[in-house]
Amino acid sequence: MMLTILFAVILVAGLVVVVLGFYGLSRSFTPGSQTQADVSAQVARLIPISIGIGAAVFGIVGLLILYLTDMGSGPSVIWALGAGLLVGFAVQAVLYYRLLRHAATQPPPPDPSLGLVAEVVITSPGNGIGQIAYQSDGQTFQIGASSATFEKIPVGSTVRIESITRRVAIVRPVSRNGSVS
Repeated sequence: MMLTILFAVILVAGLVVVVLGFYGLSRSFTPGSQTQADVSAQVARLIPISIGIGAAVFGIVGLLILYLTDMGSGPSVIWALGAGLLVGFAVQAVLYYRLLRHAATQPPPPDPSLGLVAEVVITSPGNGIGQIAYQSDGQTFQIGASSATFEKIPVGSTVRIESITRRVAIVRPVSRNGSVS
């Protein structure tokens, strides 16, 4: 009875982690093409999803073996653990592979000397990183952005890209008449 409760709790906890992982992942991006060179940061966002799926498989396999076979509690835990680890690692490997393949197909960032104009899509705090969207070759790209003036830049503001370092653009607000503030 106690093992049944354990498997059920781990199954539910795993499903909750998966749902929260996908929710967090969806909140970390805004619509449009993402140009992310730092794959390790993206992989870190996928780890909770893989762990949650592995935990859910652990719970499901444990419950199935416990109720559908004559195996005792020891073998059901071992089989459940093996299945959960195998599926968790397989999911992480598939997501990592797809992420690497997607990152390899992304175009390079714009030439900073072009001084492209972009729109702020996530507020850039004065001492932190927001996000901008810009057009290049008919596509919308989004990257992190930090204010060159260390002032808060609200959503919807127009900015000019001064430079890009490690996929974070250093931007300066553009006034309504088109001049840089």
